[in-house]
Amino acid sequence: MEAFMNSSFGTFLTCLFAGHFTAPSWQSFVLLSYGWSLSRSRHTIANYIWLSGGTKYKHFSRFYDFFSQAFLGAIDGLWTAVLLLLDKMLPVAAIIELTVDDTTRKKSGRKIQGAGHYQNRAGSARQEYRSLWGINFVYVIACLYWDKAGKTFKLSLPV
Repeated sequence: MEAFMNSSFGTFLTCLFAGHFTAPSWQSFVLLSYGWSLSRSRHTIANYIWLSGGTKYKHFSRFYDFFSQAFLGAIDGLWTAVLLLLDKMLPVAAIIELTVDDTTRKKSGRKIQGAGHYQNRAGSARQEYRSLWGINFVYVIACLYWDKAGKTFKLSLPV
């Protein structure tokens, strides 16, 4: 784990996000980030905990509590830090394109938070007027385009 924290990515995380968490929450964030960086296929919290060896430091349930408490409280500050960093890095002539999509996913069960009756307008002709019981997701992706030394760079970020 020390090698991870001394790497360029670990230094980047420390400079950008360390001030937004308490010491125990920061430890959870670093362990989950370390597991995320090692993960090649399965991107789940359990896999991040397993790959980082997080259970050597605290019970696995504390990582799930981290997402429901500390992370939600700091998420606005984290996004602000990322956007301010991008503002410094991107040239003035950079183009920012927003892609917005809404998707309805069919779900079953009564106790699903956010579930309701939605119409899937993007379905086939037979399904167009059917209403589904499920969750409606709205995705916003910011695509940043800029030219440097004759090359065009693209960065896509979920917002």
